[in-house]
Amino acid sequence: MTNNLDAPDPSGRRSPWFEVGRVLFFIALAVAVFWLTQSMVEHRFFRGGRIDRHGVLRP
Repeated sequence: MTNNLDAPDPSGRRSPWFEVGRVLFFIALAVAVFWLTQSMVEHRFFRGGRIDRHGVLRP
């Protein structure tokens, strides 16, 4: 008798590692989005203009 490792689990449940990986993926995604928004705020993305070398906001 041969074992087919690709066959689904007879109970229909997924591996617990799949669930852990999914949770870690969403946590990493949330952290990446947070860092992106923080960077956008820091660089005044929503206000327009730019900061010159003296720290003055220029339109």
